[in-house]
Amino acid sequence: WMTKINIFLLTSILSRIGNACADYAFVWIGLEALGIHDSAGKVSLVYIGQACGVIFLTPIISTFFDRFERKAVSVAIDVIYGVVLAASIAIYKLGELDNTLIFAITAIVASLGMAHHSSVTIYAFKVLGEGVKKSKIGEKFALTLSLSYFVGVAVSGTLFEYVGFSYCLLFGILSFFPVMLVYLLVLPKVPSTVQKSFKQLLNFAETAKNLFQDKPLFRYTALIAFLNIVASIFPTILGANLAIHFPGRTDIYAYSISIGIFIGIAMTPVLSKFATHLNLKSVLPVFYFPLVALLLLWIAFPNPYLGIFAFGINCGSSAGINIVSGALRVSRIANERMGRSNTFIAILLFFGQLIGGVFVLPTLGNETFNSFAVWTMIVVFTLTGVMSLLILPKNSTEELSN
Repeated sequence: WMTKINIFLLTSILSRIGNACADYAFVWIGLEALGIHDSAGKVSLVYIGQACGVIFLTPIISTFFDRFERKAVSVAIDVIYGVVLAASIAIYKLGELDNTLIFAITAIVASLGMAHHSSVTIYAFKVLGEGVKKSKIGEKFALTLSLSYFVGVAVSGTLFEYVGFSYCLLFGILSFFPVMLVYLLVLPKVPSTVQKSFKQLLNFAETAKNLFQDKPLFRYTALIAFLNIVASIFPTILGANLAIHFPGRTDIYAYSISIGIFIGIAMTPVLSKFATHLNLKSVLPVFYFPLVALLLLWIAFPNPYLGIFAFGINCGSSAGINIVSGALRVSRIANERMGRSNTFIAILLFFGQLIGGVFVLPTLGNETFNSFAVWTMIVVFTLTGVMSLLILPKNSTEELSN
């Protein structure tokens, strides 16, 4: 079982655990004091910073790194990422980590992470997974994301609660070393994918045109971007509602989010067997209409455990749509366009998070149940499912991947 793709899978999971551990450390800073003046704004800044980083910085970073051989790119991005986290630890120790720096750091970290994910990670899945069924690659891709966040959030919450913010970031730095070795030793040497000209730096016009012309992939991605207005911030909405019952317990928030992610992981093997067999127009309704019913129940009975279960179903639903998304991307995007195409897709997805960070997260508090945020989720999930039925094709993902 120690194939190249499985070795890459394991080290990639460890690296993404470190990513999640570092990312959520900034969320815990806000959630820890939610209800105190400006703390809801602090949480919003994390999500807005991440979105702005991906939308505005990743295109520049990703296209710049596409000019170089991918092994060098993978190591360079991880090293820069580690330096930024180390600098963040120093700034925090000096007591200078204010809102402006939180925004700047999360923007830089998110842009580097997405550039790596777009230019290297998905490409590595494609290259190392040659000979593996495309649906299986999609399953491994989704499993990597789910497992990483399951462990990463729990580790982050535990470290934050018992040893502090800095250790979350230190763990993130250490987690990058194994995957860097894999990139150097296992990933085949691949030349740059664009001409070495700075005219290419912001040239996403051709990539955008290709994606627009691929109607199934583009429309599916656009619907997920709309879904991301609330799906991306669901962990914080859950954490804010848990803060009503367990004030100041970052570890409980983290474990609850991890339990939800574990439910999603448990659902993944089952989902992988039928997700790509569904016709594309029914994927989102099948995964999200049951969640709408569960959220309505949560509003009627605002029990924290019901919220955790609803988040778990959301994670399972996310795994399902990631399996489909991974299969579509691997099969329908050419190697030479993989980096920029995935960057463009990420920009669309993070526009959703930006909207959620600006308009939904600032409403959160820990004194009463956050019904506005939950109602917003219900509306967005419902509209996404309805639009899916109207604009997506009847073909299954397997048919569209051939």
